[in-house]
Amino acid sequence: MPANFGLYGEMRPIIVDGERGAEVYIRPDMEALGEQIAERSREDALFRDAVVYLTCLHELGHALGLEHTADFADIMYYFGFGGDIPGFFGRYRDKLNIREDIAGESGLSDGDFSQLQALYGLR
Repeated sequence: MPANFGLYGEMRPIIVDGERGAEVYIRPDMEALGEQIAERSREDALFRDAVVYLTCLHELGHALGLEHTADFADIMYYFGFGGDIPGFFGRYRDKLNIREDIAGESGLSDGDFSQLQALYGLR
């Protein structure tokens, strides 16, 4: 992930054949994300998977037009507000027993769904 600004990942809007699109970059190297994230990832592969998945989900949220929030429960939470960042990923990881469980755990909050509904009229 050669992102210029995002520590975990970033989304860049692009135009493809006249249509709105996005380039999404994810940094899967946990060593670059600080010692707390790196250490827990070394000890727990599902924690690493949770970080990568939630980062993908966050950046794809931007691609869909979602904005950052100050609500720690939201996937669109902005880490610039602080908080327990390993805990942010850890609460999702705690829902997983095996990697395949990710397919059944969306990672989206009610606040994230509200943003999607406001933009797209989704239920």
